[in-house]
Amino acid sequence: NRPVAVGITPNGNDAFVTNYDDNTVSEIYTPTNAVAATIAVGSEPDAIAISPDGMTVWVANYNDGTVNPINVATGVVGATVRVGSGPISEAVSPDGMTLYVVNYGSGTVSVVSTATHAVIATIPVGYGPEGIAGTPDGATLLVPNTASNTISEISTSGARSALTIR
Repeated sequence: NRPVAVGITPNGNDAFVTNYDDNTVSEIYTPTNAVAATIAVGSEPDAIAISPDGMTVWVANYNDGTVNPINVATGVVGATVRVGSGPISEAVSPDGMTLYVVNYGSGTVSVVSTATHAVIATIPVGYGPEGIAGTPDGATLLVPNTASNTISEISTSGARSALTIR
């Protein structure tokens, strides 16, 4: 009900779609286009990111400021991770070790360890951040900030702040 985001596993066999109004994610088996599972997650799931190995789907839940990991093989939802206000977009590092969550309401990016499911840093960005993209090597992230009409550039090599590009 009200699909908002979709992600496809690297092998192409599964698509995961957020159902914003139902607080669920649908797993679609792509060879048959059949719904394989409907998985309950947090409130107002708004974004999907899939690990490079295709084993974990990360779901950002806008209304409750959380992300949920889903084990692709089992469909089991892991421990809920509290991030900032209004998580709206996310990206997984190329090595799969880090999840970056864009928090629209807080104007931040939460850095989450995918091994421990803990927030390891919070990086301030501009007002109204809505998306995120990384360079292929994962060294740099760009976050567009719609309300401040800027782009924040984040170096992932230990930096905990962002450079603003106007």
